[in-house]
Amino acid sequence: MLQKETELSALQAQINPHFLFNILDTFKMIAIIHDLDDFSDSIAALGNLMRYNISPASYRCTLEHELQIIHDYINIQNLLLNNRVTLLLTVPDDLLRFEIPNFIIQPIIENSFVHGFENKLNELIIKVSIYRDGSNIIIQIEDNGMGIGGEQQQALTDAMKKSTETLEIGPAQDPFREGETSRSGKSIGLLNVNLRLFLLYRDRYSFTFSASDLGGACNTISLPVSIPTKEQEENFLKERSML
Repeated sequence: MLQKETELSALQAQINPHFLFNILDTFKMIAIIHDLDDFSDSIAALGNLMRYNISPASYRCTLEHELQIIHDYINIQNLLLNNRVTLLLTVPDDLLRFEIPNFIIQPIIENSFVHGFENKLNELIIKVSIYRDGSNIIIQIEDNGMGIGGEQQQALTDAMKKSTETLEIGPAQDPFREGETSRSGKSIGLLNVNLRLFLLYRDRYSFTFSASDLGGACNTISLPVSIPTKEQEENFLKERSML
């Protein structure tokens, strides 16, 4: 009986996203028929994001794949913000096949839109720079938003340390929760990225914050070039399942 329920659940899990993708395809065709090219492109981008988010098993992807998702996300934001978003991307071709944990860049960019660009009416700039520094890959995400002050940087760093000690993320770990600043709940994405990196790399990575020359925030991730061992991967998957 348990096996039957498991099989039914697995089949249902396949149907649910399949149903949503079919609806998105229908919306896309309607947009094409009515010559709504921007809307059609954004629907396609949303479908790509959904497929990427629910893809089974693998938690890693190439930088090339992750950056394509970033382009899709920016396309959606440009539809919402009347094409005011500019994406500046610098990455050597020889790093495009480098594997990283998936969804570690997009949540940081999303964080810029959630609070960094509040009340900003002119051009919005997202700059992503990726390069190799010795035995590490550096991923730097900057914006021209509101920025983050020294006290907030420290609060976020402390919250990240606390979440890695408890292996959980919640309102109590959010340094910008309601009652402290107006940015209630808006660092959860950053904490999630940090915790996943911690589970996989332990003390072999870094995630830091500083001011950007663009006038906003600068988020810098440093990852080892070496691919995690099979044992590290298994431990990561086991611990992630408990989050």
